[in-house]
Amino acid sequence: MIRNEGDKITTIELLKFGDYVSDFYDQDKGIYPIPGANKGMINVAISKYLRDIDHNPYWSWGGGDSIDRERTRDILEYIIDKYSDIEKKKPKIKRII
Repeated sequence: MIRNEGDKITTIELLKFGDYVSDFYDQDKGIYPIPGANKGMINVAISKYLRDIDHNPYWSWGGGDSIDRERTRDILEYIIDKYSDIEKKKPKIKRII
């Protein structure tokens, strides 16, 4: 979760990014709704994205920009496809590692 040496992502930045992703993909209120995408699933996707940034030398946190949002969307779609019962819009699992 480090952008530059000693520069960490703040809680406020993460909360704003979560709202930004929700504004686009939330199943009920998003501009481009993804069935099964709720705040909880979006937060799981963000957490996974932040872990992926730490382990991928080609990715970096862009301050919550559109690239961050689109990468999070890709993870969100994967998680929903793999772990959710979209018909019922309920997660099959409670925790994703």
